[in-house]
Amino acid sequence: MPVMTRSSLHAWWADLRHNGLVVAPALLEEVFPGGLDIPKQFSYQRLRERYTVFETLCQRERAFEPGADHRPLYAWLEGVLDIFLGHEASRWQKGSHVAATWTHETLLHEKLRPQRILFRDSTQREPVLFVWIEQTRQLGQGQGRSAYGKLLELLRAKNVKLGLLTNGRQFRLCYAGLDYDSWAEWDVESWFAEEELRRQLYGFYTLLGPMGVNPRNGYAFPLLEAAEASRTRQGDLSTVLGEQVREAIEILLNEVNQAVRGNPALLDTVRLTPQGGSLPQRRVLEALYQAATRIVMRLVIILFAEARDLLPRSLATYSTSYGLEGLYEQLRWAAQHEGRSALEDRQSAWVRLLSLFTLIYEGSPSPVLPVHAYGGSLFHPG
Repeated sequence: MPVMTRSSLHAWWADLRHNGLVVAPALLEEVFPGGLDIPKQFSYQRLRERYTVFETLCQRERAFEPGADHRPLYAWLEGVLDIFLGHEASRWQKGSHVAATWTHETLLHEKLRPQRILFRDSTQREPVLFVWIEQTRQLGQGQGRSAYGKLLELLRAKNVKLGLLTNGRQFRLCYAGLDYDSWAEWDVESWFAEEELRRQLYGFYTLLGPMGVNPRNGYAFPLLEAAEASRTRQGDLSTVLGEQVREAIEILLNEVNQAVRGNPALLDTVRLTPQGGSLPQRRVLEALYQAATRIVMRLVIILFAEARDLLPRSLATYSTSYGLEGLYEQLRWAAQHEGRSALEDRQSAWVRLLSLFTLIYEGSPSPVLPVHAYGGSLFHPG
């Protein structure tokens, strides 16, 4: 999961959950230079009303339990895909009306078929998006994890590059290349929060609505062309990542500086020598820069390892007590429901990071939390 840049026009993209790179931030700027396509206010209000009904019915009917009624989920998705995105009804095939030609039989004789297909036009000859609906609480875990693999296999078998995996609460935009896959995921809860988070909904509408799917300004399919161009510009990614790491280090040091202004004693462990003397200011600044660089690089490596399943992010113990992606989700939820200021007096996230660093360095033989001891100088304690 690469660190994502935060431009003024498409900062919302960095706030999504990512695995790989569906679209490089620079390509968002290039293909969507005007920024977000904002839906009409009445369209937003209708969507919000539908979501309220969906959530109420889900809680009452226990919609994610086996054998539950699927109608609330499909009614909600009808509101998102048919009404909100605004594509003509003649461009969709849905449910039992999805033609048999789009069914793929696996080597294990399992028949895979999308629940919806969006076509380029009303002739319904060229699909642009497969939609896979999964009745699960959380995408990427348990049954929701296998669904992603099935959607990828189906996309590749039918030579369609883009798919949308959803359980109604998350929408995962998937890119399926021949030897590469990636996804970006929206959490519906944020769509109806404060304005900053609501921009994620506007981003969803921009990429999957008429601006991202219909021909525009020389692009036959803007979203797909942005994704394809991101693949061909991989050589630029090292430069982009380097700049993002530099920005992250700068942000971290600025936050440390703000904290030290309020509490100068925070730096005593750096400034004071074991013999009771004081390090020169230059040495203190060098130590802080080295520490910030080490922390940021650790985070980059961990995000990459979690995205590639080199760390057991699918295990609940790891995700809720150690994992970086899980920590981000918990902090994001707290900021959304309690406000960012409520997080300023908490210190548990840093303690958790230290535990994660130790776990990666020393490993764990426990069957509950199996982690290989990676060692290495980057994660060496101290």
